[in-house]
Amino acid sequence: MYKTDIVISKWFNKKINKFFKTNLSTRESDIFMFTGIFSALVIFMILFYCVIMPNL
Repeated sequence: MYKTDIVISKWFNKKINKFFKTNLSTRESDIFMFTGIFSALVIFMILFYCVIMPNL
C-alpha cells in the first residue's frame, strides 16, 4: 500500500469507530469502506440504466 492509502485508511478507521462507537481494526473498516463504494457504484449503474438512459 502507498503512504497515502495508509493515511486514508487510518483516517477512515477513526471516523467509523467514532461514529459507530466501535473498535474495528483498520482492515475491517477498509472492507466496510470498499463495500460501501461498490454498493454505491451498483446503485448508480441501476439508476443510470433505468432512469437516465430511457429519457435520452
